[in-house]
Amino acid sequence: MSKKIFPLFLLVFSSIFVFAQKTDVDKAYNEACTCIVGLDKQKLDPEAKKAKGMECMQNVMMKHIEALAKDNGYELNELNNETARLIGEKFGQALVSKCPGSISFFMEISKGEIEKNGVPLTAQYTDSGSTAGTFVRLETTGDSPKIILKLEDGSEESFLWLRPFTGSDTFESQYKTMINKKVTVEWGEFRKYVFSMKGYAKVREVTSLK
Repeated sequence: MSKKIFPLFLLVFSSIFVFAQKTDVDKAYNEACTCIVGLDKQKLDPEAKKAKGMECMQNVMMKHIEALAKDNGYELNELNNETARLIGEKFGQALVSKCPGSISFFMEISKGEIEKNGVPLTAQYTDSGSTAGTFVRLETTGDSPKIILKLEDGSEESFLWLRPFTGSDTFESQYKTMINKKVTVEWGEFRKYVFSMKGYAKVREVTSLK
């Protein structure tokens, strides 16, 4: 009898734990929302408002860091600067949808963050260049399409198609006719977080295709 009760107890306990964790995550969003929306009632200049808003976010996240970490698939001992930044980004993105009143705040703090070509200053390339090769296929599995080139040495190199680039309209409508033809891809390199690796990998994004 006791052998049957023990697994049932574990199941009930784990269900309560998950519910408590979700409740803490919801509390974090509610507290951050209340704090940020409340800034509109204060007479603050843009810089002061930004600082206060970021302080709201940081305080709430630190208060509920264990629940937020687990909600993102991390244990506390796995937290570092990079994983904390990723959790913070996801928290901010989700907060916009869960708290419509925060949209004006996030729009305001993003002003001046856009540089040439509409690329955020925080997402600038660490390297750039061009690669010539034979276009062999367009891979559409995964989060983003990849343009695959075959190089002279027989190896293949992939380039992420994340957003419109010079020549993207033509490529989108005619890429099947371009298979096995010589092309030149101009690219920008940046570090992308790969969850399965629990770290960053260098990837190249297409900026032009000729």
